[in-house]
Amino acid sequence: MIDIYETEFRKADLNLLVVFAALMRERSVTRAAAALHLSQGATSAALGRLRGLFDDELSPVPVWASSPRRAQSHWPAVSSLLSA
Repeated sequence: MIDIYETEFRKADLNLLVVFAALMRERSVTRAAAALHLSQGATSAALGRLRGLFDDELSPVPVWASSPRRAQSHWPAVSSLLSA
């Protein structure tokens, strides 16, 4: 049986994974936006959708590195998918 979380993840906009990867690398909405050639507002909106998708606060600050969160557990899989 598929749970709600898995169903929501299957319906996700795959472009959000690119934003997620940039946020994980850059640890800043502003720097992620610049790296993706997006506006800060568009990146912030994508971050909002990612928060809902992962059911996680996804604070793009250095605290991320010291406090593992639900979304961070997906980073290795997302990273390998995007580099394939």
